[in-house]
Amino acid sequence: GEEMTNFDIKINNCSKLDWRILMDGSVSLYHNADILKKDIQWLKNAGYQVYELDFSVVKTREGFHKIIKRMLNFPEYYGENMPAFSDCLMNDVPISENEGVAIILKKFDEYYQSDEEYAHEILERLELNSRRWILFGNRFLTLVQINNKDIVIKEIGQHPLVWNLYEQQ
Repeated sequence: GEEMTNFDIKINNCSKLDWRILMDGSVSLYHNADILKKDIQWLKNAGYQVYELDFSVVKTREGFHKIIKRMLNFPEYYGENMPAFSDCLMNDVPISENEGVAIILKKFDEYYQSDEEYAHEILERLELNSRRWILFGNRFLTLVQINNKDIVIKEIGQHPLVWNLYEQQ
């Protein structure tokens, strides 16, 4: 695909979907399927590798890990837990230098309502790894589609302040 370079500070980037998402984190919420479809097409045209996961088929934590492992080609030794999910997002998602990845979570509200704690942790891990990927010049976005507009999804991306290397507790 087209090489992803840094955004140009001298121009207005607001017409770019990835810019608009990354300005406020890396996770964007959708309700309308047509808008989501249009934005997925934009990402594909911009050179993103797009992976879509329909959460209506995810019934359990184990089920999520089995599906995500297959979808993202995680290695056989994938531990099927949250630390392993984070590790594999960072190290095992197939991506070339200066490329982008977009994870699309459809009907996420169904799973969120059945296991809010774990669903929230999935979003936290995706957000965290997006921040890490940016260090290497790669873009990592998550688009979350919900059918129930009234559902309240807690804030993500709040991380504790970390002590410097020499004064860690």
